[in-house]
Amino acid sequence: RVLFDMCQAISQYREEVKEGVMAVAEVDVINAKAKIGARIGGVVPAIGTEGKMICENAKHPVLLLRGTEPVGNDIYLSEDATALVISGPNAGGKTIVLKTAGLFALMVRHSLPVPARDGARVDMFNVMADIGDMQTVSGDLSTFSGHLVVCREMLAEAAHYKERGHSLVLLDEV
Repeated sequence: RVLFDMCQAISQYREEVKEGVMAVAEVDVINAKAKIGARIGGVVPAIGTEGKMICENAKHPVLLLRGTEPVGNDIYLSEDATALVISGPNAGGKTIVLKTAGLFALMVRHSLPVPARDGARVDMFNVMADIGDMQTVSGDLSTFSGHLVVCREMLAEAAHYKERGHSLVLLDEV
């Protein structure tokens, strides 16, 4: 009976309790973002809308969370350099750099610090990726054909998104 009376007394403040719980959850999320940023040695980058990504000594955040010390890379995209081609031998880390750029764009979109040198800039991007093998037996697609289908769809999406901002299109092993 006492518990029932207490619940009834509190229930008249349910909206205030709900707002309090939501505020605590929001603070918890902000605290978690700060903690993960500190754990990966992240910095808060400058953010713009010109389609720039300027990150020196950029490191893949998942590798840092695993406790490894990955090699840092410099990533530069701007109005003058809108494409980045990464080439090199097998197992040279090309896909890691590609994924790092994509993760940085997504991390900024969700207010997370990025593991790069101070002074980094990561603008807001619509992120699309074709990473992996799209070959299927049932769909009669070769690996190359699968990439072409995905590329066509991403280019159409990037053109559609152009009025709202810049797209970051990540293509691996085309």
